[in-house]
Amino acid sequence: MEVDIVLPVYRGRRWIREAVDSVLAQTYPRWHLTIVDDASPDDTLDYVKQAYGEGGGRLSLLRLTHRRGPGGARMEAIRQKQGGAIAFIDQDDRWHPQKLAYQVERLQRAPVVEAVHTDIQCIDSYGRRLCGRADRENAKRAYIPSDRLEPEALTRHLFLRADVIRLVSALVRRRPFEQIGGFDETLLGGEDWEFWVRFAASGYHVAHLATSLIERRLHPGNTSRQSVWREGHWCALEKVLRTYPRLTGLATRRKANLLCEEAIAALITGHDAHARQQARQLIRLAPHDWRGSALFLFACLGPIARPLLARRII
Repeated sequence: MEVDIVLPVYRGRRWIREAVDSVLAQTYPRWHLTIVDDASPDDTLDYVKQAYGEGGGRLSLLRLTHRRGPGGARMEAIRQKQGGAIAFIDQDDRWHPQKLAYQVERLQRAPVVEAVHTDIQCIDSYGRRLCGRADRENAKRAYIPSDRLEPEALTRHLFLRADVIRLVSALVRRRPFEQIGGFDETLLGGEDWEFWVRFAASGYHVAHLATSLIERRLHPGNTSRQSVWREGHWCALEKVLRTYPRLTGLATRRKANLLCEEAIAALITGHDAHARQQARQLIRLAPHDWRGSALFLFACLGPIARPLLARRII
C-alpha cells in the first residue's frame, strides 16, 4: 500500500525539520511526502528545499499563491497523488518511527476498516515530553471501542468531542476519503472534526491503536487555540446539524463541550476575560454542567489556576 503523506506549512521554519525527519525515519518504506506551503510570507519552502532537495524522489514541494487554510492546502496536495492511503502530519508535530507500519498492518488485517488512528504524546516547544498531558485524552479514546462500534454509534461519539481522532494520528484509505469529498475547504477550523463525523455517518469503520505514535507539540501558536479557528468549529457544527438533523438532540452537549474547550484554551493562553465570557455562556446554556462554574472560578483566579489547567483536571 502506497501512503501519501500531507504536510501543510505556514511560517513553519522553526519545527518543520523535526516533522520531516520523523517521516524520513519511518520503518514502513512505501510512502511519498508532499509539503504544501499555504502562501507563507517567508521562505519556508526554500528552506525545506535547501535542506532536503527532493528527498530521493520521495518528497514533493507545492506552493500556493494565496492562503487557503489547512483544509484547502491538504486537499490541493492530496489531488497531486494517487496512493491507496493518506496520512497527515503538521509542521510542529512528530511521528514515532513505526507509526505507518503499525497502521498499514491494521488496515490490511481488517479490510472492513477504512481508517486507523492512534493515541498521542504531548511535547513542549523544545521537544520535551509533557508527562501526563495526554492521559485524559487517550483515556477517552480507550473508552470508545471504535473497532467494535456500528457507524451510527461512532458518529454520535465523534459528534460530541473534537479530540477523539487527531488528524495527525490518522491513516485513511483514499477511496472512502474521496467518495465523501474530503475536507470542506470553506471551513477554517473544525474541518477535520466535520470530516470525521461525515466519515462515520457515511458508514465507514474506524480502528484505534492504543499506542502513542504521535508527539503533538503544545505551544502558544497552536492554531487550535486561536479564535478564528474556534469560530470555524461553530460553523462546522452548524453544517453538521443541517446535514444530519438526527444529531440535534446532542447539540446542547456538543455546544457545551465547545464552550468548555474554548474557555480552557483562553485560560491557558492568559486570556482570562474571554474565558469568563465563555464560562458565562456555558452556565446559561447548561446550568447543571459543573464545568461552567469551575471555569468561571478559574478565570477569576487567573495565573493561580493555570498549573491546574495544565494537568487538564477538567
